[in-house]
Amino acid sequence: MNGLGEYYSRELGVKISRNGKLNAERGQFNGGKPALGYKLEIEDFGTYKKKKLVIDEETAPIVKKIFEMRAADISVKNILKFLNDNKYKNSRNRPFNKNSLQHLFNNKKYIGINTYGKEEFPNAVPRIIDDELFEKVQSIKEKYKHSPGIKKATERYLLTGKIFCRTLSVVTILENLETLKLQKCIDIIVATSQKIKVVRIELYQRKLLKTK
Repeated sequence: MNGLGEYYSRELGVKISRNGKLNAERGQFNGGKPALGYKLEIEDFGTYKKKKLVIDEETAPIVKKIFEMRAADISVKNILKFLNDNKYKNSRNRPFNKNSLQHLFNNKKYIGINTYGKEEFPNAVPRIIDDELFEKVQSIKEKYKHSPGIKKATERYLLTGKIFCRTLSVVTILENLETLKLQKCIDIIVATSQKIKVVRIELYQRKLLKTK
């Protein structure tokens, strides 16, 4: 009896999987919540009905705007501020957060690709953005994935590695240790890529000697 139950269970699983793939290929809905920018429409086949995804003219422009902002290298933080300041909601009718944005950026439905498991079905749903815009956002994501501090390090830390004399003036840039000795500096400030930290000259001398 157990063997028979397992057989029917496997058969049911195969049938569900087959139907799910067929639905995905035809652009029909497999359940859950439609992604932002889409809504459900009923297809009537006479003997049965199916739901399919169609573009929601009200929310699709929001999706396109989000992709355009990210493609222009606008930070996720600023995109979130724009969306929530303007009272836009995500697909669950809640304020946007980082997770909802990341999910949106990864969703290939926006370029017409429907998925079921690991299988992809091109041109199965109406696209909202073009491939070029989608790929531009993917490249921006990859850039910050491998260099998360890249936005912070361009203008703010141009003085990295410079030495400042606090005894004289923090605006005095001292290029080397000999200059420090001549100026009789006691406290110095060393600019690093993360912050400006104050160190005693004796400690800095020791650190300098260790690196030689």
